[in-house]
Amino acid sequence: MAQANELVRPYLEALRHEIALYGLEAEYRRRQVDTIYFGGGTPSLLNPSQLESLFDTLHQYFDLSTVVETTIEANPGTISMEKLCAYRNIGINRLSLGVQSFFDQDLQVLGRIHPADEAQACVRQARAAGFN
Repeated sequence: MAQANELVRPYLEALRHEIALYGLEAEYRRRQVDTIYFGGGTPSLLNPSQLESLFDTLHQYFDLSTVVETTIEANPGTISMEKLCAYRNIGINRLSLGVQSFFDQDLQVLGRIHPADEAQACVRQARAAGFN
């Protein structure tokens, strides 16, 4: 995990840089955004402060006053009640859970990192945190 964490900082710096590059282009400058989607590559591995820094960068270059939906993809094995509540506080209002099945045998065949009971608990926690 430490090796993965070493890769996160330069990745986030590059992502913030790319957001800034688009945000400085006349075509996109202060453009109104209605949807934000954090997906692919399990963005739920990021901690809430890392996600918040991405939001800060987006706010700096784009008009987010019209955002209707902010989604994050998550695997049940990578989130907790603490993260779910932090997501809501950051402004994430939609969760796309990578629950491929609620049957352990299926999950093993699919190579998923979580068992069925963890997926079910994750859905309950998401609802308790305000996701529906």
